[in-house]
Amino acid sequence: MRLAPALACFTLIIASSSTLFAGDKTWTHMGPSGGSIVGVAIDSSSPTTWYAAVDRGGLYKSTSNGDAWSAVAGAPPGKIGAVLADPAAADTLYVGVGNALHVSHDGAHTFEALGTFGDTVTGLVRDPSFKTRLYVLTANAGAYRTDDDLVFSSLPALLPFDPFVGDLAIDETNSNRLYMSTGFSILRSDDAGLTGVEGVDSPRGVTAIVIDPSDHSRVYASSTESSYEGVHVSVDEGITWTHLPGITAPVFDLAYVPGSPDTLYAALDPGGVWKSTDKGATWSSSNDGLPEPSVWTLAVASNGWFAAGGAHGGVFKRSGSGSWQTSSEGIDHSFVNGLALSGSRVYAATLGRGVLVTADQGKTWIAENQGLPGVNVGAVASHPSDPLVAYAGLAGAGVFISSDGGDHWTATTGAETADVRTIAVDPVEPARVYVGAFGGWISSAPPWFWRSEDGGHSWIPSTNGITDGRVTRAYVTEQPRALYVATDGGGLFKSVDNGLTFASVNEGAGEYGKFVLSIAQDRLNGALYEGQHGGGVAVSMDNAASWTFSDVGLTDFWIFAVATHAKVAGIVYAGTFDAGVSRSVNGAKHFGPLNKGLSDRKVTGLEMDPATLVLYASTEGDGIAWLNEADAVSGGTGGGGTGGTGGIGTGGSAGLGGAGGTSGAGGSLAPEGGLGDSGLGGSGIAGGAGAANATDAAEAGGQGCSCSSAGTRHAGAWTLWGALALLGLLRMRRDTWAA
Repeated sequence: MRLAPALACFTLIIASSSTLFAGDKTWTHMGPSGGSIVGVAIDSSSPTTWYAAVDRGGLYKSTSNGDAWSAVAGAPPGKIGAVLADPAAADTLYVGVGNALHVSHDGAHTFEALGTFGDTVTGLVRDPSFKTRLYVLTANAGAYRTDDDLVFSSLPALLPFDPFVGDLAIDETNSNRLYMSTGFSILRSDDAGLTGVEGVDSPRGVTAIVIDPSDHSRVYASSTESSYEGVHVSVDEGITWTHLPGITAPVFDLAYVPGSPDTLYAALDPGGVWKSTDKGATWSSSNDGLPEPSVWTLAVASNGWFAAGGAHGGVFKRSGSGSWQTSSEGIDHSFVNGLALSGSRVYAATLGRGVLVTADQGKTWIAENQGLPGVNVGAVASHPSDPLVAYAGLAGAGVFISSDGGDHWTATTGAETADVRTIAVDPVEPARVYVGAFGGWISSAPPWFWRSEDGGHSWIPSTNGITDGRVTRAYVTEQPRALYVATDGGGLFKSVDNGLTFASVNEGAGEYGKFVLSIAQDRLNGALYEGQHGGGVAVSMDNAASWTFSDVGLTDFWIFAVATHAKVAGIVYAGTFDAGVSRSVNGAKHFGPLNKGLSDRKVTGLEMDPATLVLYASTEGDGIAWLNEADAVSGGTGGGGTGGTGGIGTGGSAGLGGAGGTSGAGGSLAPEGGLGDSGLGGSGIAGGAGAANATDAAEAGGQGCSCSSAGTRHAGAWTLWGALALLGLLRMRRDTWAA
């Protein structure tokens, strides 16, 4: 028969189509606010108008001195490397995105492209006296100049030295005099960049250059390179340079406050903001109220406000000599290493902001850091039955425990570690807690894993059988009871004696089975899923005795997080390094994207609330987002009749089982209101239960057709009734298939 092969291929197209995963469900971002700020620009004609550029991409605007921010909808897409509010033209903003320059003349409502350059745009400088002259700095293609925003010419002075440009400063009394930093030195040019002279003993790795407003022969430069980090000064117009004492940390930016020519500020990472009131001779910390010790950029407004862009915590501001305050409301680009759920509480482990907690789905976040010695938190965990007990792991400071919901933290003993990556609480015996750390990039490093028998107050080394020091995740299963430790180099290890001994369990996990970043168990059917570093997802149905490998439908194979549905067996979620979240509804046989509304695609953690069935995702650049997966609980009931088709499940889920025969049951899962990963089985003469997925279709309804997503497996003989059943499928309303 010619009909059967044709229908078989048609069935394959349906089963493997990306529409199986399309839908209208949208992630909702819940904060916390903050992010890595690479630039703050203040409109000189309207000093309450501020702009902030975020490292991971995105431009924000505030008209209230940074009190509240909103995303600039018309901003050019891509990663922003530089932002400049034109000091000579109101509402004019320049933005460097990638290797392109864009300008807005209407307060960032609309933008137009001005040109492209040889490398990424990293800096923009307007000549204060030559009002139409603009300099464009690049990462590795030198600097460019335009006198009319139309024609750009390369500055030849840099090219014989080094095409990397760190910063450029212009002498206000002589607009032809420039100071430009390369990767290896500082050049002075007296002809607007046509030629240049290298300074003696000038620092390398220069990030900022400023000229003393009261003495233009005095020039300062900051550096982040190890041998030169700190602040340097030249008192002879850039001819010779001296390293100033007082700061021994990387300095990313320098700024003067108008009217205070002796006062200079420096942005340090780490170290926050430092201040000198004697032209750099001495320095002192100026961090009162500053919640983050790492600052990348500084900006000063003519109305007395001072802004600092945090390396991770967003924007901070202060007026005059007052205390710093966080000013990032609306900028939701926090770096979250992971999250923990405890009742209505969501704990966020952030880079640069410590532990943040919300109990109202992100409407308000509270920084719960009292007792923590730092703000770089690698992992958080919560008690399975007491929502007020939580754990936090800090870089270089070990594990801390809170018994009051994070209000206060207490240090624990025995697990001092360089880089905590995972904390796991035994769900059955919560007095047992486990902590692991990433012990460097060398696989042969000693294992970093500990166990606690007293609720995490003290720790005992627990590495017997673990052969790799790069621990990425610990996970405890209830049925059967076991502890799993994932490593990025040695694969997965299993303990059945509460962490006393471990055995390697990597049989069949594939080429990347030794590189495991995450693990989770489907508590409904016992399936174990491991997310691999570069490989995809591996599945075990026999408690890790053997594994099968799957990457079908994945577009990114670095799986940082895996999670399963709390009420429906076979639904598994994969959080990737650069492609967001993917979901499978057939036990990881194939995946499809689940990313609508998820603006940051670097996922660091996934957790589902078993009570609400809300899935939470933590990201590397956009905080935490949530997605309601409650409508994935049940499908519909299949219809009767020869050639019939299964009904529509709750929440718009399509059940295609039960086609053919005199009666049958459908009810396969399609959480997004489309076809989902619906079974095409149940097409035999007598009818039968609809399959949960296309691969298993031959198991339902007698003789059916089984098609894998790759289109290589066909099982069961086609009958006329089966063909008629598929023809009946075509009569479904078109909107059933719509995204």
